[in-house]
Amino acid sequence: MRVMVAGNRENERIKNALDEALKILQPLAEVVFVDLGLIRTLETKGIDIVFVFGGDGSILRVAQMLRGALIPVVGVNVGRFGFLTEFEMDEFRVKVEEWIKKVPEPSARVMFAVTLTSRRKKGYVLNEMAVIRSGATRIAHLEFLLNGEFITEFAGDGVLVATPTGSTAYSLSAGGPVVPPDTPVMVVTPINPHTLTNRPLVLPDDSVVTVKVADGRVRMVLAMDGQTSIPLRQNDEVKIEKSERRFLLVENGLFFETLKKKLSWGGVPNYGKGKNRD
Repeated sequence: MRVMVAGNRENERIKNALDEALKILQPLAEVVFVDLGLIRTLETKGIDIVFVFGGDGSILRVAQMLRGALIPVVGVNVGRFGFLTEFEMDEFRVKVEEWIKKVPEPSARVMFAVTLTSRRKKGYVLNEMAVIRSGATRIAHLEFLLNGEFITEFAGDGVLVATPTGSTAYSLSAGGPVVPPDTPVMVVTPINPHTLTNRPLVLPDDSVVTVKVADGRVRMVLAMDGQTSIPLRQNDEVKIEKSERRFLLVENGLFFETLKKKLSWGGVPNYGKGKNRD
């Protein structure tokens, strides 16, 4: 068994977790350590499983670095939130030997391809792409096309297109819906729309979405998973579609429990002691 351990040692808490993990893993398997604060690419040949220590940003960075390599990834939360880093350090200590003996069955998370067509630049996202204004106080105007057909114009701060995995991230903060990760959809969420009628859209995941910068007076950027940012010009077009790439994430199998625990989702109002719902 050959395992990769990844994390940013510049963070003291992550450094301590990495040191402990390496001590646990080295007697059990051949270990390759990667400092996410120092490198931009991963050498994945012969790797059976990857353990990522940190927060969701660390998972998103590894998703970019894997470049489509189909290797199961276990996220261990050492950050403040950690929706994709589903396991806590205590769970890692308990389960690691089991994982080494038998690599767990991962969830194949869809990644979207994002193409800046006018400049032939292409990237991939696990969470979302955003076309968003940068620093200006003017309202941004963006044309929205679905499968090549003009649908509407968004006026506001920008627009997000999220994967099901990304529906609990930036899209959720912008008012988008929560979507279970295995649902075959893409979520389009306007960012601070200057209207009461532009609401999030849920589209089939075989859709092809295009966002066009309609107004060159507002500085706009294309942001991908919070890892990459590209300045945009007037008439630039960004195409978003489902890709062939998948990210293999080991889950705890408790999606809605995680929603309740980390996002305080669901439940009923606190009616007070001894009071009926009606």
